[in-house]
Amino acid sequence: MAKNRINNITQLFFELLPVQIITSVISYLSTIISGVVIGKNLTAVDMVALGFASPLTMIIAVIGSIIPSGAKVICGRYIGRGEKDKVNETFTTSLVMLLVYGLLISVICQAFTYKIAIALGCDNECINNTVSYLRGISIGIIPSVITPCLITFLQMQNESRYALFSTLTLAIVNFILDFGCCMLFDVNIFSIGLISSISQYIYLVILVVKFIKDKKGTRNFKNIVIEYASSIKV
Repeated sequence: MAKNRINNITQLFFELLPVQIITSVISYLSTIISGVVIGKNLTAVDMVALGFASPLTMIIAVIGSIIPSGAKVICGRYIGRGEKDKVNETFTTSLVMLLVYGLLISVICQAFTYKIAIALGCDNECINNTVSYLRGISIGIIPSVITPCLITFLQMQNESRYALFSTLTLAIVNFILDFGCCMLFDVNIFSIGLISSISQYIYLVILVVKFIKDKKGTRNFKNIVIEYASSIKV
């Protein structure tokens, strides 16, 4: 029995690994391409503001990734034991935790933007630009922390193709919005952050539609079990 559990978890790991690598590559390429497109339309002060804001965005993403990473480990054990109900409960609990986390961080970023910019090391010359960018990207914090969890569970339910499709769609939408806005409008640092947020919401909608339409597998949004929250850790 123990050997079968290990085999199931090992098989799941090697099935998910290639998709995760490709998904990460697509995301990084999207970021690079978007940076090239928008970089031509931003001032030097805007670019400095992006640099000041990047540590915060990285910290938010890293902290948010702890929950889906931990949930993946926990669910791997449950799958090995054949405990589907606990997989569903872990899925739902993970989403609720990420929703609360995303909402809390978003509110904090909107309410204390100037203080956050100062804490990031901004000086008087670029603080307004940094504040504008932070307000733009903070609108999309909620979907940006929820979507990795949805992607993880899609992959665990053998929906890797859809996970890749949705990630590729995000990259294309982000590029189209960046390029279109730069061509048609006089973009500023706030609009760049807002474009990123809009792309994240489109990404979230694409994933949620899949979960709603597909009734099989881990799609349980009802069972919220707080006791599993304490177990969702790396």
